Amino acid sequence: MILSLLGFESTLLAAQTETRIGDPNSSYASVEFTKDGRYMVWYEGTNGNFRGQMWHCAVDPVTGALSPPDGKGFKAFPSTAFARANVGYDAKGPFYVGANARGEVYMVRPTGAKTGKMTRLAAPAVPQRKGYYPTQDDKSKKAYVVWATRNSDSSSLQYIDVAQPSKVHTIETQQKRAGQRLTAMDVGFFRVVNGAPLVTYGSLDKNRRIQIKMKDLSKPGEPAHFITTGNHNHIDPYGFLDPKGDLYVVSGIDAKALMYVYKYNTRTRLLEKKSEFEPPSSSALQRPAMATSFEPIFHNGHIYGTYQVNDGGSGSRG
Repeated sequence: MILSLLGFESTLLAAQTETRIGDPNSSYASVEFTKDGRYMVWYEGTNGNFRGQMWHCAVDPVTGALSPPDGKGFKAFPSTAFARANVGYDAKGPFYVGANARGEVYMVRPTGAKTGKMTRLAAPAVPQRKGYYPTQDDKSKKAYVVWATRNSDSSSLQYIDVAQPSKVHTIETQQKRAGQRLTAMDVGFFRVVNGAPLVTYGSLDKNRRIQIKMKDLSKPGEPAHFITTGNHNHIDPYGFLDPKGDLYVVSGIDAKALMYVYKYNTRTRLLEKKSEFEPPSSSALQRPAMATSFEPIFHNGHIYGTYQVNDGGSGSRG
């Protein structure tokens, strides 16, 4: 679904046209666009979607056409479904970071449709890491990469400064309870705030509700702190800065087909609810549930967003 966030109101939009791009014989997964819209970064699954290859190509800013047309411009590093790359941005421009099956971390800066500068970062190789998320701040000379290291009994949220990649900082380690498959940060999935060196993630409060915590990556000595305190469980929160520099967080609520739009209050250091949205009554899903995967889109002074809603009965996605 596409959502227009206009002030504190939200309006659901329908796509006017849809155009297929790419090669119909290729398997495109984890498709990401750099913040400037110039490149598409994607993962091609070649072994049951568990092991595959990272690619990038150029994108026509007017038509959206790929160059080359199949998207296979620069062949970067082999990767996996869990260690595939995500895009970042700093004062030097766009880049992406991910790892191979051995846990060796790579950073790629696109230099053209078929060219790029690939560097292996000196972070320790750890195959158990999942989810590599770089910062996206075009005004900053600093870049950070956040990931989770997951074991059978715990999940640890960690990050590096790209300028000092051998030093790994641990933000929080969460233990799984007996019989539990997921930790709070697996449900309130960690996300880097678009436009700032901040990361948000889920953490249990004293009442065992999944609240949102936030950590400033530029201040390794400062602990993360709770930014919500309400009676809800927060699912997959995503934060971003608006053009004025205000911080907003959009989060799924209580595993429902419902999302809250929060604004951060710098005085109280807490989020304040500004609006909410859910799928229209015309949704084809029988039992809409679990709103997740919000992603902001900035265009012509407006903020749009896409998000995903699941079917609570069949497990299918909307």
